[in-house]
Amino acid sequence: KRLGFQPTPEEIARVMAHHLERAPEPMVSFGQGCEGEPTMNGPVIVEAIRQTRARTQRGVINLNTNGSRPETIRQCARAGCGALRVSINTFDRALWEAYYRPSDFSFDDVVRSLYVGRDEGMHVSINLLIWPGWSDRMAEIDAISKIVEDGALQMIQLRNLCVDPGHFRTMLAPREQRGMLLGIKGFVAELMRRHPKLRFGTFNPRLAAD
Repeated sequence: KRLGFQPTPEEIARVMAHHLERAPEPMVSFGQGCEGEPTMNGPVIVEAIRQTRARTQRGVINLNTNGSRPETIRQCARAGCGALRVSINTFDRALWEAYYRPSDFSFDDVVRSLYVGRDEGMHVSINLLIWPGWSDRMAEIDAISKIVEDGALQMIQLRNLCVDPGHFRTMLAPREQRGMLLGIKGFVAELMRRHPKLRFGTFNPRLAAD
């Protein structure tokens, strides 16, 4: 059941610490699935993280976000959040804006969030919402490679982009303007060739393992 109230930082920290102190390889996470954007409640989660870390250093605190508030991410990291996952469908600014239609943040904020994660020592991954025929462009691979080379991305988690395909196709550049397409397997293979330490997967890595 969904909560009918907003818990206080103290209440959140009590639940977090209880799990982190007891579970094997524990992780707690803000922003899973349909819970909404956690950084919109920045002061609450920052204080909850701070209180949790005052009780225990065990386990991983993870933040799933759309990357809209890089300074809140920085505050979370400094309070004790060690892992960051940013959801994004493309590193093409125009298509990203057409899909997300942001009202109070920008594409630059999202990219900056990855670099904030790097600078604050977080494990940084992206939840890449893929679309065959777009995600596998060389331009997309080059954009991702730049971020990996800058040390701001350690893992890519691949997800299908859930969107009306007929409508989404009208937003894409014509096929002849997309350049070489490698296919999704080729996309993964090329990134692995360029960056052997870059990880691919579906779940967050076992950062809390002994």
